[in-house]
Amino acid sequence: MAEPRPARLLWCMTAEMIGTFILVFFGCGAVHSAVLTDSLSGLWQVATVWGVAIMLAIYTVGAISGAHINPAITLGLAAWRLFPLNRVAGYLVAQFVGAFLAAAALYTLYGPYLARLEVAHGVERGQPGSELSAMCYGEYFPNPGVESTAYLAQVTEGFDAEKAFAAVPLSTACLAEIVGTAILAFVVLATTDPANRGGPRNLAP
Repeated sequence: MAEPRPARLLWCMTAEMIGTFILVFFGCGAVHSAVLTDSLSGLWQVATVWGVAIMLAIYTVGAISGAHINPAITLGLAAWRLFPLNRVAGYLVAQFVGAFLAAAALYTLYGPYLARLEVAHGVERGQPGSELSAMCYGEYFPNPGVESTAYLAQVTEGFDAEKAFAAVPLSTACLAEIVGTAILAFVVLATTDPANRGGPRNLAP
């Protein structure tokens, strides 16, 4: 396969960065709103916003870069030889940069709300119980959003976190991530396969 022209690769990387920014900004933005302002009533509403964020990202940059907007998809496509290996590193860098910029923007917008939440519940960043505010930016097991604020506040006061979180061991969390990512990759591959005549062509560019 011929080496891609730097300008074309740079254009695709820019598109991936923008697409990932859109995904993380709106997706994690919904989590921020739910956790910090109680503007969303549950996980279903947050998940719906994530779905809309994915749609916006795909329709914004899909025709340019393919809208991977996820390192797992880029690596999966490369593993199946559906994406050139010499573009993988560039795409991954662009995705991480886009995600970081989105997180930085959200931190700037919601910083005072995060600080107020941490002060109200005695949360010290990096210590047990800090998942209460950190979950706005990442995943934890079990989901801190399912647990009550009072429960997480107890963790900061010496609550036995290891015993409490034993219901979801590391092996179970890893298995859930593996299965979920595998299903995601399978659906992407299946719905974008030209040989799939039943594929919903209107779902993506």
